[in-house]
Amino acid sequence: MLLICASAVAANDMVKQLPALNARQRIGKLFAKHFKQAEQEAWLKKHQVSVASGTPHRLAVLIASGALSLARLEYIVLDVSLDAKQRTILDQPETCRDFWALYDAALKGVLGGEEDRKGAVLVLCSCKASDAL
Repeated sequence: MLLICASAVAANDMVKQLPALNARQRIGKLFAKHFKQAEQEAWLKKHQVSVASGTPHRLAVLIASGALSLARLEYIVLDVSLDAKQRTILDQPETCRDFWALYDAALKGVLGGEEDRKGAVLVLCSCKASDAL
């Protein structure tokens, strides 16, 4: 599962909202605030993760470097929560370009089409803690 969020804080919050998943799966928190890119690449080469949570840019960099594989990807969860200016990850200039670059470079190739029903499934969700209440 790939969790794509607009910010490091949102990616971390999304992981916190999945306590049952946290207990059973190894989750990679992949955003610039947590570790440097080289540290994350080294960690990913040593550890297999079931869930990767991060920002579009960092995920794209780790996929391009070969550190993060999408070979067994089943679900892509895109957090479309609203920020303080009422924008989603697809509206924010800082993240919109990075998301579409990630989509073109990696996600488009793993998403299943309607005709073949194979590949990953894209899920849109709003994962802010305040949205869930």
